Amino acid sequence: SSGPAFYRGFFELSADEEPADTYLLVPSSSRGFVALNGFNLGWHRREGPQLSLYAPASLLRRGRNEVIVFELLGQDSQVAPAVSLEARPKWSRNRAKLAAHQVREVVSFIRQVG
Repeated sequence: SSGPAFYRGFFELSADEEPADTYLLVPSSSRGFVALNGFNLGWHRREGPQLSLYAPASLLRRGRNEVIVFELLGQDSQVAPAVSLEARPKWSRNRAKLAAHQVREVVSFIRQVG
């Protein structure tokens, strides 16, 4: 970990690509903020639960798009700085399994007290 840092990168949408809602994933970062074309998408944390940040289509431009990542704690030195665009959100846990586990805990509690 190298301490706080800003990273800036660009990606292109061709003239025939229609901007669509997407999710930005910052796999090599531990925690910080991400901005897309000057708009702060929010806080990201390696430990989750939300691993990707929602980017509405209205923020994307045909042509050049800018991504700025502020990394608070320093990035993983084993992985080059990168941002990927994903079609679906990424979570650190399987939300269905987590919900099922919580339901089992509640049922168990009700049986104990009830």
